Amino acid sequence: MPTPGFHRKLTVGVVGAGLSAGTMLWSYRAYVRGLGYDTYGVWLLLTTVVTFLQLGSVGLTPAVAKLVAEALGVGDREAARVHIRTALLAVSACAVILATSAAVLVPLAVPRLGLAPAQQTLIVGWAPWVAALSAYAIGVDTFTAILPGAGRIDLQHWCQTLMTVTTAVVSVVLLHAGMGVQALLIGQMAGYLAQHLMAALCTRAVFADLRLWRGRPSMASLRRLVDVGHNLIGSSVLQVLFVPVNRVLLAQHAGPAAVSIYELAYNGSMRFRNLFETGLRAVMPEVSRLSAVEPDPRAITRLHGQAMKLLWIVVVPIYAAVWLVAPALIQAWLGDRATATLIAAFRVTMAGALVSLFAVPAYYVLLGLGRTRPLFVEKLVQLGLALALVAGVLVPTHRVGAVTVSSAVAFGMAVSAVYLRRAYHLHLGAIGRTDAPLVASRPLVAQS
Repeated sequence: MPTPGFHRKLTVGVVGAGLSAGTMLWSYRAYVRGLGYDTYGVWLLLTTVVTFLQLGSVGLTPAVAKLVAEALGVGDREAARVHIRTALLAVSACAVILATSAAVLVPLAVPRLGLAPAQQTLIVGWAPWVAALSAYAIGVDTFTAILPGAGRIDLQHWCQTLMTVTTAVVSVVLLHAGMGVQALLIGQMAGYLAQHLMAALCTRAVFADLRLWRGRPSMASLRRLVDVGHNLIGSSVLQVLFVPVNRVLLAQHAGPAAVSIYELAYNGSMRFRNLFETGLRAVMPEVSRLSAVEPDPRAITRLHGQAMKLLWIVVVPIYAAVWLVAPALIQAWLGDRATATLIAAFRVTMAGALVSLFAVPAYYVLLGLGRTRPLFVEKLVQLGLALALVAGVLVPTHRVGAVTVSSAVAFGMAVSAVYLRRAYHLHLGAIGRTDAPLVASRPLVAQS
């Protein structure tokens, strides 16, 4: 059965995501009003460096949460220490390498975007700083992922909420002071510093008797982390490659303003989706705990059923209401900056996000079981199909725009969600028939 605090963690996730979404709405309005669509689009192109550097996590962030949950579930505290130490060192090394590469490669790539000279100068000048900040952010996110492994995903939510709020407040204050684009960079730096500080305090409290930093890195642990995370690595690579392609194609064929409109629509719909998806992340450590010794298909099915019931009873009516009043909401949000294109792009992306939300419980069950291959295939289907539509249909027919690209992305979300639901039923059925032990549940013997 789920732990007594499972429903509380779901609630905390929803509340934290709600605060983050409200902060995002407020801050995005200030960004668009203060910078305009064109300049804000240049900032989004600059933050493509952040997306590229997500490769530095190489799938280890969710893997460390899963393996720490398994280790603590069977009382192996030494293994938990080793997993944590190994993951932090591995991620830090990858992040530094990728940040250096980005700082070198960005100036070479910018002239190909067809931007104005002043916009190119802005991106090239700030790229090294963004790359350095991104490397730090990857380390902070991995460090914060320790908390759900200890059964405190609620604390992880609060750490991430603090980062979002701090980033927005600092950015908006500096933007009103006339700092321009650099205000957003300083705001992000302040946000990750706040997250790091809170995560350190929470980790110290949660692992008070674990002597966290005495764990020694281990090749055996690294192999376990890669074993669990290698398909997530592939998913990260696909995501990192897809996002810049969308932004670049929009910038080339429709201009930086189209990038801003697309990102506002996409991020707005995904932030709204995260109101519910964030709470459902509590499924993964629960499944890891339930399968630490031997998977229990009936308990996992009950857990999955609770999550699906929440989606049908609560989420669908809320989505329907927001979809209907979206024009009024966006008008109230952005005022004279609201456009019909933005409203249409938001509605399309929101529909795809709703369909994909019904695959989220299946996603976290499979991740908790260590069955990560379907997660890679799901991402391949989603992004591959969207990219095929953009590059193979929209570009040749000269129809690249915020709404058409949003439609391609939404279609990819819907198709991949259907696949993932099917994969969940197949894998859970296989466990029930064979009762075979999971690869990811093997005990770790710590090695130096």
